Amino acid sequence: MPVLGVDLAAAARPGAMLRPLDASSYALQGGLEVLIVSRREELGAALRRLQEAAAACASTTIAIDLEWRPDFRPGSDNPVALVQLAAGSVCVLVRACLLGFPDELRSFLSDPAHTFVGLNWHTADARKMLSSFGWETRHFGRFADLASVASRTFYDLGGRPGLAALALRVLGVALPKDKAVTLSDWAAPTLSADQIRYAALDAALVWRIHRRL
Repeated sequence: MPVLGVDLAAAARPGAMLRPLDASSYALQGGLEVLIVSRREELGAALRRLQEAAAACASTTIAIDLEWRPDFRPGSDNPVALVQLAAGSVCVLVRACLLGFPDELRSFLSDPAHTFVGLNWHTADARKMLSSFGWETRHFGRFADLASVASRTFYDLGGRPGLAALALRVLGVALPKDKAVTLSDWAAPTLSADQIRYAALDAALVWRIHRRL
């Protein structure tokens, strides 16, 4: 059933409709609004829209996830290409491959008014944030790892439950994981519809699962 105006089960269906709203925003089937930030002048408005969505749910939590071009070669360390942020019915995809790590985003992430929630953050994301931007987990205003929260509730999922397992167990949502998308070029000049769906859904599910727990 839809919660907070968003039906993530519908958004997770293979081939879920992604409808352009304008040059940089989309409506994903199920009611999720997706804003893509490719220019620095777009960032402020997108972050304000995200905060409005969180406030509409009486929440101060923002989900965060990252994507980067796969490190196929030994010694490769490709930088973060995409920073995904989600709250309520809104997901913001910041194209770090084009913007880098602007001061406005740095200030937003370090604001103690928000709690940022990642999943299994210390397996790879923390290292990528450090190597890409010199950002350490302690620099967040506040941070929580969804895996730690979930493991205290669902002991049988182990200490580092994956998103697909959590989505099914907590929300009853079957999350399709297409390796062709997971291992795609996240620093490509333009994100594909499949990449947009994948990235937005990952962050939106982290936010919803954390809220449910």
